[in-house]
Amino acid sequence: MISNKKRIEVSLMGHHFTLRSEQDEKYIQNLATFVTSQIEDIRHHTRTVSSHHLALLVALNLADKLFSIQKKLDSLKNGLKEKANLALNNIDEALLKIPNEYKIEPEKASAQDKESGTVG
Repeated sequence: MISNKKRIEVSLMGHHFTLRSEQDEKYIQNLATFVTSQIEDIRHHTRTVSSHHLALLVALNLADKLFSIQKKLDSLKNGLKEKANLALNNIDEALLKIPNEYKIEPEKASAQDKESGTVG
């Protein structure tokens, strides 16, 4: 299997890294810029000068953001499922209200389709 991974140079906290990724170089550089901005933000708001501690605090902040977004996504999914179920129930109720004279039984529908030349 041929790999499409490219070598991409990035710099974080004064350290240079060579990454191998299938992602676009601009995307990887944007990630590095984002991480750097997170590091600088924490550095600005804390007295920590250890790069190791800064990296850990950034990791913790990003994990918090990830968990928060996941929780919101789960809530949106549940809300969407509830609305879909409600819509299906409304459709079922509406179908039950259709007078019997307008309903076509499945056997008759198949026979009518055959007669008219349509196949479902």
